[in-house]
Amino acid sequence: MANDPKLNPGGDGETIRTEDASGGQKTGHIRWVLGIGTLLAIVGIAVVLLLS
Repeated sequence: MANDPKLNPGGDGETIRTEDASGGQKTGHIRWVLGIGTLLAIVGIAVVLLLS
């Protein structure tokens, strides 16, 4: 496959569809990390708003 610099500026010649590129699933510990991070952000913003 010939490399198209517009589609793939990295130059490895491989291209994938947008649906395949964004088709990942967040499972297992990733969900916990995202959930705890979001919860901490909400709590932090609430604390800042309550103290100001």
